[in-house]
Amino acid sequence: MKLAANAALIVSIISGMHVGLSIADGDVSADGWSINSADIVVPADDTALDLIVNGDAGGAAAPAPTQLPKHDTTLEAATPLKATNSMQRGVFLGFRNEVDTSALMARVQKVEALAATERVASQAQQEALTALLQEQKHLASRLEALSAAENTPKRDPYLCSPRTEATCLVYKCDADPGTVCESGACVCKPGLCADGHGRCRSSQPARKLPGFHKIELKESPGDYLYMDVGALTQEVRVQRGDPGKKGNWRVVVNNDNSVMLHTEAYGPDHFLSIEDMQSKLDNKNDPVWRASYSSLSSLVGTDHLVGSFEIYNDTQNNVYLKNIRRDKWLETQGIEGWITFLRSNKVEGTSSFPGRKGALVFVPPLDGVTMLPRRASAPVTHLFFPLVLIIVATFVAM
Repeated sequence: MKLAANAALIVSIISGMHVGLSIADGDVSADGWSINSADIVVPADDTALDLIVNGDAGGAAAPAPTQLPKHDTTLEAATPLKATNSMQRGVFLGFRNEVDTSALMARVQKVEALAATERVASQAQQEALTALLQEQKHLASRLEALSAAENTPKRDPYLCSPRTEATCLVYKCDADPGTVCESGACVCKPGLCADGHGRCRSSQPARKLPGFHKIELKESPGDYLYMDVGALTQEVRVQRGDPGKKGNWRVVVNNDNSVMLHTEAYGPDHFLSIEDMQSKLDNKNDPVWRASYSSLSSLVGTDHLVGSFEIYNDTQNNVYLKNIRRDKWLETQGIEGWITFLRSNKVEGTSSFPGRKGALVFVPPLDGVTMLPRRASAPVTHLFFPLVLIIVATFVAM
């Protein structure tokens, strides 16, 4: 019954029937619909119609609707339901109201979606600005670090060498807790500097004393040590008189108070050392230890200790140098003397303390260097000196 009535109403709406109908109450039963005439209101005009449908007359008083005579109209089950114009108009207006509400809801949903999109875009923009500010701070800190690095004098690599003589090919680097195994060698942990004995105990780098020093022989005043890299012998020797830049020595103090020395002429590419001259001639069976020099590449490699010396002084302020790697003392002889031909300008390396032959004088005196104490040696009286005098007197008498 309902389906038939609805179909009739749709047909009437398409035909253009426009009569208002408001059904306030209806009694739907299995037999059909009951409609009371008291509940049927016919609007007088469109304004009243809008008031009934939308509940708003735009501020104007709505005309009183025309009340139908009071009588009952009953649609029996056997009587087909006929859609009146008023019923058709009311259903149409309800349908239109539903359509308008759906459109409004669609617009609201669209506005909400746009607002959500705008919020997401605003949040993304804020995150992008925050990231940009962080990147700017990072770049500023990097530029500051680069500027500081450019303005900071570069430290020479030999001032903080990580290399030691210990290896870890068979055993671990347990002897020195400051080392780690790297490519078969025990090297200092990051931040530590090897001292003159090859130990990694401090983060303090070596330091260079200001200026240069002459190294004069105590027993032969006016004789100075000098380095001549271009010489075939590759030795450090003694020269009478000022040797110039070849004899101007820079003193580098390691963090264990041992020292390294290089000259003004050749710089830190060549450090004073003690070498076996015979090994340079492929003759290792008869070592001849001489004062020589080692290159920078060996000092920062496995031979770091070659250029380091323990420094001693005695009560007379004489200075003695002992090479740590070779365990040899520097021993010199002046080229001036009463038997000149018996003297040499060579500087040797000896296993025993050289006494006065190894006594050196730094000009100017070393300042800021902690030296190891050493008892001064008394001059040695040569037993053959009286015999030499007798021989000389005999030749003169002849």
